[in-house]
Amino acid sequence: MDNSELVVAASEKTDMDVELQPSEFTDEVPDSGEALGDTNATLETENREIQTFFSAMEQRFNDIEFEEENGIPTLPFLESCYAIVPVLDKLGPTVFAPVKLDFVGNIKKINQKYITDSIRFTTLQKIVLYELETDEATVRNSATEALLWLKRYLALRAAPFYEGFMAALAVNEGDEQNEAFYEGMKRDLSQYLPAMGKQIEILDALYEEYNLESDEVV
Repeated sequence: MDNSELVVAASEKTDMDVELQPSEFTDEVPDSGEALGDTNATLETENREIQTFFSAMEQRFNDIEFEEENGIPTLPFLESCYAIVPVLDKLGPTVFAPVKLDFVGNIKKINQKYITDSIRFTTLQKIVLYELETDEATVRNSATEALLWLKRYLALRAAPFYEGFMAALAVNEGDEQNEAFYEGMKRDLSQYLPAMGKQIEILDALYEEYNLESDEVV
């Protein structure tokens, strides 16, 4: 499966425009109290903190706490990966169907290994090292192979200018038109991407150490 299609980072492109409706003019003088209330409501809407796809996640890479020797906890990592899936549906359930199928499939393969011995396989590194000891690491559909593709997907974390990308990262329709949304995106991505990148670096080092990065593995 070609892993170049995965979209897990933000871009500056949006295809959603809000249609502005002209105000109706009237000779009636508005009540001052009502006008003030409307103004305050507008300001409150403009100043509210807008959630993004990343801030609304139940489990994020930047929530993960490493175990000893930079051990990446298996279950939180898989949950963080799975939390990305809904944005693929928003971007296009048909276009991104193959990507989603492969991405989720790799998550499930690792999880299947994890549940066979959740006490032993508390970190991703322990799974890989175990499969190396048992000569399973290079076997097709192994957890090690699945993790290889999963981290490759995550490493390709940008597909700039994809139509509708920013709208897909908005929790509420139309939020991407608000300046506060872009501020929220900057805030969330400044925490999310470095954390994800750190975990990819740790896994890359592990795979390089044991010569598992080669395409011959898969």
